[in-house]
Amino acid sequence: MFAVRFLLFFQVTGVYCQGIVWKTVINGTLPPHAFPGGTRRDRQEDTLYICKGNYHEHEVCGKTSQKTNVCTITYVDRAIDYPAPYQVLTLPLWVPYTLRWVKGYSYGKVPPNAVEGGDMVYVGRFLNGSEVILGKVDSINQAFFYDKDGVNEAWLKEGYDVLVKEEF
Repeated sequence: MFAVRFLLFFQVTGVYCQGIVWKTVINGTLPPHAFPGGTRRDRQEDTLYICKGNYHEHEVCGKTSQKTNVCTITYVDRAIDYPAPYQVLTLPLWVPYTLRWVKGYSYGKVPPNAVEGGDMVYVGRFLNGSEVILGKVDSINQAFFYDKDGVNEAWLKEGYDVLVKEEF
């Protein structure tokens, strides 16, 4: 009976993929327990959260914040502001795992239990001065891709971190 209630709960309130809870954002308001993944300091300091949306039939991860109300993804050399509905990665208090960043990956490689951020991509980040830049690790194209300036996509081959799920 518990399993049935558990599955019904997720069907109504969010997506349960890889044992990780992604909550749907409809009106731009971040869900409770949204997982902070980065910072932006170009205009004002802003906490960034991991999001994903469906673009041209591909699920792609990106970044969002309380100030932007869109999920900014990168796709084929462009940064795209994806409007709601989109999904935000959450870390509720009741889950039997934690999320942590593993440093020092390159050429599209990811560690075991890397968090999937879409179709054949994983959640990644890199440190750029005082900013923590969120993006996607694409194993097929062997690079980390991120939103460079709100318009263009940029990439790195080395020196990015990968988000992993660790069971308690």
